[in-house]
Amino acid sequence: MSESSVVASAVNNPGGSAPMSLVARLRDRNPLPPGAFVVGLGLGLSGLATYVFFAITSRVLDPASYAAVGVLWSLLFAVGNGVMQPLEQEVARAVADRRARGIGAGPVIRKAVGIGAGFTLVLVLLGTLTHTWILDRLLDGRVELVVAFLVGFRVEGSWLAALGATALLLGFSYAFSWIQALIGLSVSSVEAANSAGFIWMFPLTFVSSAFVLTSSMPSWLATIADANPFTKLTNAARALFNGQDPGSDLWQAIAWAVGITVVFAFLAARKFARSASR
Repeated sequence: MSESSVVASAVNNPGGSAPMSLVARLRDRNPLPPGAFVVGLGLGLSGLATYVFFAITSRVLDPASYAAVGVLWSLLFAVGNGVMQPLEQEVARAVADRRARGIGAGPVIRKAVGIGAGFTLVLVLLGTLTHTWILDRLLDGRVELVVAFLVGFRVEGSWLAALGATALLLGFSYAFSWIQALIGLSVSSVEAANSAGFIWMFPLTFVSSAFVLTSSMPSWLATIADANPFTKLTNAARALFNGQDPGSDLWQAIAWAVGITVVFAFLAARKFARSASR
């Protein structure tokens, strides 16, 4: 059936049952499984973000440094997406299944934490013992990249400030989890929720101080980036981890976290109540 015939049928339906909307008819004729478009869009944006990151890196660093950063990214991608992401997906499925059957999710979460922590510990120990033969050669002998791979970040300030920065990051993660919950309640499949939950993060992350200083951006873009909650979070966390004064960024980041939580917790709860009443 052509699109014109679908439109004609939807508009000129004589008496009887109410006509099916054009959107519903096109959705029924879609050969792709539910959520395929959203998943594809998420993968495309992920690939674009990676390309932009490496394009910027290749122009800023010399060839040896660029190669070392590329190897670090490959190692992190292999570890994170190759091991931790499947673990996260299996845990999500197991928790959803247990909750659907009215069973608590505690045992699954505890087992997942144990598996993740055990893998991380083994990875750090192996990397520490073999870094002279493997990591030093792969990362061009750059100690900071070896530490970044094994530890992630070295705290320069006090541990109290570092704990505050960690709490701030966890608070933002909790706030954004309500956005993810609302998205999950609004799409039709787990795969679509997984992709749609990250699509909106890419522009927010790149138009912020996460990768470059906002002072290096065009004035119109810097204005947007300075108002971005990611910028407030990044500036405040960096200052606390590095023993610097976060200034007003800390309170603005807290205000963003609280505001996002209040707004999206309300929207997600209302969406869930409407879905449960159907």
